Amino acid sequence: MEKTKVKIESIGVYLPPKRLSTKELVAGCRHKPRWDLERITGIVERRVAEGEYAVDLAVQAAQRALNHSRYNPEDLGLIICTSISKHNREREVDFEPSTSAMIRKALGASKAIHFDVVNACAGMFTGIMILQSYLRAGVVRCGMVVSGEQNMPLAWSAQREIHYSLDKQMASLTLGDGGAAIILDRAKDEQYGFHFLELVTGAKHNHYCYSTPSRRGPGGILITKAVRFQKKGAEHFPAYLKQAVDETGWFLRNAPEIPKIGVLQEVKPGGIAISPHQPVPDRIYSQKAALFLFAFQASQEADMERFEKEKSQLLAQALAEKKQKARQKFVDGLKAKARIVVNARSLEGS
Repeated sequence: MEKTKVKIESIGVYLPPKRLSTKELVAGCRHKPRWDLERITGIVERRVAEGEYAVDLAVQAAQRALNHSRYNPEDLGLIICTSISKHNREREVDFEPSTSAMIRKALGASKAIHFDVVNACAGMFTGIMILQSYLRAGVVRCGMVVSGEQNMPLAWSAQREIHYSLDKQMASLTLGDGGAAIILDRAKDEQYGFHFLELVTGAKHNHYCYSTPSRRGPGGILITKAVRFQKKGAEHFPAYLKQAVDETGWFLRNAPEIPKIGVLQEVKPGGIAISPHQPVPDRIYSQKAALFLFAFQASQEADMERFEKEKSQLLAQALAEKKQKARQKFVDGLKAKARIVVNARSLEGS
């Protein structure tokens, strides 16, 4: 049986007014990284909250979502807050009461059940998945997933503590402050809504990205082992892609089979000859007792020229960083083994 689809009814976003460019942020580092962080990440600037904290950013976003919605605060049946940041005062974090309780009170959503869900960068998707279950079960008519992130304290720590370009705190320089909220309800038309939403937990890899109190100053730090993190993601990606393809029916031209159909021997050697110029093939294909007619919907071509150019640049930079890290490790090793020996004779005449 086809499951009822859930759709995004409205969206609210709040960005603090203060802007800070990536160049300005990097320029403030005690040890400036050699990477061109703006070019690599595409992040030109981020917003910085002043006099506002995580819950304030979340409330602002939630109010904007309600302004765009046909629902009123009292219509909300569930509020899920997925904020990682719990900074609600200067150099303090809150654990109780829950952030969702504070948001519920600020909005006047007196009928909404509420709770917090923290799942790092996947928090919003996790909240959407949970709310989707409540909507499909008919427990609530509509609900909100909201997050307010005041993460710049991690970037300030990175400015003070980064020592080289492959430092494990480098990812902190990509952070910013802001809030986001979405209101979900059931879709009346089955062509609208989430077609596929699935999450996978790799808890055994949690040591590749985590936050911890700083040992060198106030506040917390974000540690990211980027290369290993990316490697593990690449290892598991094919299985997750196959799952998505099997569920949705999407497929690549050179795929060995077509999901939910199987292998069509007639089209396997060269793929299906359809394109924007020829959206429908000139024939009907058969598989056992079934007949299939294919129609072009969309495609995306890779920019291989740009990829090769940037790949060479990144490889050269990575090699330079690796040499720098090796030299630093060698010097640190010498420092660790060094010891001071006092020559008593040289002090006799002093």
